[in-house]
Amino acid sequence: MMHLNRFGRRLVLGAALGAMAAGGSIAQSSLSGAYLAGLQAAKRGDMEMAAEYFSRALDRDPGDLALMEQTLVYLAASGRIETAIELAERLSVFDAKHRMANLLLVAADMKRGDNAAARARIAAAPEAFHPLVGALLDGWSAEGEGDEDAAAAAFAALDGRAIFRVFTAYHTGLMRHAAGDPAGAVEAFAKLAEELTAPSGRMARAYAAALIDVGKLDEAREVLEGAAALAVGDPTPDADIEAIEAG
Repeated sequence: MMHLNRFGRRLVLGAALGAMAAGGSIAQSSLSGAYLAGLQAAKRGDMEMAAEYFSRALDRDPGDLALMEQTLVYLAASGRIETAIELAERLSVFDAKHRMANLLLVAADMKRGDNAAARARIAAAPEAFHPLVGALLDGWSAEGEGDEDAAAAAFAALDGRAIFRVFTAYHTGLMRHAAGDPAGAVEAFAKLAEELTAPSGRMARAYAAALIDVGKLDEAREVLEGAAALAVGDPTPDADIEAIEAG
């Protein structure tokens, strides 16, 4: 079993380049060829082919943790999420605190509606998640279980840092609006607006949507106009303003 540390990868690349110089077609048949082909695909931004070649390399050395991790990254980047989740399960056996593996597995738990499993996974390895990401996932999972107090507590843990408060206010607003409480969403988004010069992008659109649902069309227009002033190449705030004016 070949564990590809930095020195080992240099040897692999050297062997692969030598074989290619000799006219060998190795990408299909060897670990080194598949690995080199994967690197080249990644370098030119072809995520699909990078995932394919790294997967071939991993087939030839299924126990190499570094190669497993690299393959996981490109599977996810290429949109092959189900395959990535299967690999994340394998990787988590070797490294229970692996960040990307845990992120994919929690997302999979939430997608199938098993919010309890998602929360248990986060609680079992909190260090596997960035504090912001872990709190947001835990909060949404708690909301999915119908535990609004736990969701609020998960977000409140981040209130000590201003940049985190932006995200928690935004997600609290989304959560309240999704739960059928647009007035509560407006309250949360107003706190978000206090942290920013002007909400932009998705934040502005979410705030405006909540304002519209409580009948505050003029305020919604003001939020969107602020976002439009900041937008570069994004026509959606102007389109939303036109929609308000059209009723």
